[in-house]
Amino acid sequence: MKNLDLMILGELRKDGRISNIELAKKLDVSEGSIRNHISALLAGGIIKKFTIDIALKTDFRTITLLTTKSKVASKSVVTKLLKLKGIEKIFEVSGDFDIVIETRTQSPSDYNGLIEKIRGFKEIGSTESLVVFEAH
Repeated sequence: MKNLDLMILGELRKDGRISNIELAKKLDVSEGSIRNHISALLAGGIIKKFTIDIALKTDFRTITLLTTKSKVASKSVVTKLLKLKGIEKIFEVSGDFDIVIETRTQSPSDYNGLIEKIRGFKEIGSTESLVVFEAH
């Protein structure tokens, strides 16, 4: 990956809404160059999507740690999790837990409904929920 690509990605991480013109000024290159690099990053799968991060005041966020029962493939659980509303991100991880999910629901009650569905999966061994107070 080119150095300019890395700089573009760094700036987009800070502010995904920055315009190509502002980005070009900040990185001292042409707007066309920024546009071409972003197009290449999208086409190459480096940038998967642009998202909006909503303030915590409007929702209830958690990080939830999941273990799967022995001999259960994490991919089968991930397939089921992808169908549930309220899950923002899913990570397959190593260590004491097998899967980590980031959730965003309207309220603690909505989250409770979501986690109860997940606990109902026969493949799930245990869950541990961490409530997010502040994100930076």
